[in-house]
Parts: sequence; structure tokens; C-alpha cells
Amino acid sequence: MRRGLKKGIGVASVLLAAALLAGCGHVKSAKELLRHARANHGKCKVVSQSEEPESVTVVLRDEKQGFEYTVKSYMSSFNLDGASFGTFPETRDGFDEALFEYTCEQTKEELDALLKSSGSRFNKDGLTLTLKGSADEKQLCEAAAQIFQKHNVDHRLDGYNIGVNNEKGEHLGSCTLPACSFRVPEEEKEDFFLSQAGILMEPYPEKRRGVEFVRKEDKTFKDTGLEPERAGCGYDTDKSPEKDSDPVTYYYFRTENQEFFIADFEDVSTGLWYTDFDPEKEKKSKGFFNISINIRNTKK
Repeated sequence: MRRGLKKGIGVASVLLAAALLAGCGHVKSAKELLRHARANHGKCKVVSQSEEPESVTVVLRDEKQGFEYTVKSYMSSFNLDGASFGTFPETRDGFDEALFEYTCEQTKEELDALLKSSGSRFNKDGLTLTLKGSADEKQLCEAAAQIFQKHNVDHRLDGYNIGVNNEKGEHLGSCTLPACSFRVPEEEKEDFFLSQAGILMEPYPEKRRGVEFVRKEDKTFKDTGLEPERAGCGYDTDKSPEKDSDPVTYYYFRTENQEFFIADFEDVSTGLWYTDFDPEKEKKSKGFFNISINIRNTKK
């Protein structure tokens, strides 16, 4: 689930955007789609192509791994409250989906052999292992991740996350490619907020790698000093802290210029994770423009 997108875009703004989009642009040609594919995914060959006034489709074969994928350009309708405001060009790139299906086919036999002895099973759609009985979640998850890692050509599968649940559906942990090291749920949470700290540092690329996790502190909502109306959904839950005694967690990070926290709930006033990160302190470093950034709540 994605949260944290700022709301409040006025109707006038939407209508203006619609007016600008309506009727403008055109579908991309087959040559343009081919250039797009090669620029984003590497060398490929055209298997087939179809060009119509309202849509252009090319089927391509990836030269590195041999699977086929489709890239399409077409005119899409812009509708609001039942009213149509015309059409605009849109491109649909099927590379990632095709890579996923190809990888699952390539790994199926070895995964089946791995899971057979324990009676565990693998859900392709969710990239999730379901353990049965006394199977070792760490051992099994890391072994499954290593099977996928064998097919991680040119780091194309970096970021793939292999999750593990028990038979009750309770989440036990996961492995993320390319590291393939098992992380329990609390470690996953730390990793998530470390990635959010990295987003805060995007205007300062030379220092982004220097962000480090320092500690976490369990607090209550009262410690935040916020009004209850500012508290949005928490991490991995649709509930928000409401009472002074409700628990919240601060994850602390350190940069060259400051220590700051990111809390595990959304600040409704900004639509972002609640944080005391101060961009002004980072702006003081030499060689960087005055850029401020909001941390977006991108948890899925």
C-alpha cells in the first residue's frame, strides 16, 4: 500500500492539466519504442510490430537472456467524474513483467526440489514461501533467494524480495536480492526506514552513503507532542496512534551534519512519515544547492 502522497490538488488544477493533455501528443513510432527499449533494457531484436493510428506495438527479444517482451504506445482517455477531457499518449513497457515470468520459469525446477522435502510451497505471485511444520525459515528462505540470485543477470533482479510465512499466514521474515541474507520483521522495518533516510539525502548524493542507522527508541504518542489529529496510519497497519499511551517507535539516523529520527507513523499535516530531519543543516555543506525535500511514505 502506498501512503504519503500529498492531497489537496484543486479542481481547477485538474481541469487545467486535463486541458493541456487533451488532444496533445501522439503515439510513439515503432522506431521510438525500439530506442526506448534499448536505452532502458539493453540490446534486443524486433520479433514483430504493429502500427495503427491509435496504437503502436512492438514485440522484442532480449538478447542477454532470450525472453520476449512487449512495448506499446497508445492513446489513453482522461476522464473525471464521468466527463471526458480527451486523450493523451501513454507507453506500456512489459519488460519487468516478462523478466519476472521468465525468471520464475527458470527457477521452478530447483525451487520445487528445495521445497519438496519439507512440504513447504512457493507462491509465485507474491514471491512468498509458506513453511510447513518445523522447517527452518532462515535456511529455506536464503536457499530460495540464492536460486533466484543465480539468474540475477546484470543486477536485473536487485530488490526482489522473497518473503516467508508460516501456515497461519504470519510473516516470519524475508531475503532481498542481491544480499540474500535473512531478515526478521524488525530488521525489515529498520531497513525500510533506512531507505527512507536515504530518500531525505537525495539532494546530497555525495553524502547519501554516509547515512547510518544509530538506534531505535520505543516511545508513546504523548512523547511526540503532536495533536491526535496529526497522527496517520502506522507502519504496516491501517491504524493510527490515538491515545497518549499508544506506542510509537523512533528510528534514529546520523549524517555528517545531524542526528534525526523518523517515526513509524504518518504525519497527516504533511502526508509524510513524521520526522525531525532538518534540510537547513544539510544545506550548510559546501557544494550543494539550497534544496529542500519531503520524505514520502512509500511503504507498500
